Amino acid sequence: MNVSSHDLIHLSQALQVTSAFLAGVLWAIENPNRGIVEAEELDFEHILEIAAPYLGTMSGHYTDWTPLLTKGIDSYPSTKDTSDPWQFINFALGEFI
Repeated sequence: MNVSSHDLIHLSQALQVTSAFLAGVLWAIENPNRGIVEAEELDFEHILEIAAPYLGTMSGHYTDWTPLLTKGIDSYPSTKDTSDPWQFINFALGEFI
């Protein structure tokens, strides 16, 4: 079977989403009296404990990267918020907004 790097990227993204979904479902089964909750109300440590075996090695690193560094100076200038680089508009592709 010939698997391309493109296929592997989609497989890894699907696994990341699926592991988070699985963790959320298990949390709901374990906490039936909580009802519908916002994501911020979940016990993130427990969720990560469930999802971690599917995610592989996780690490965090501080950098000076912001979405504006890779968005390009002239690309879609009307879709950038230079006053706050962490706004969603700076992550989104201008052609899809």
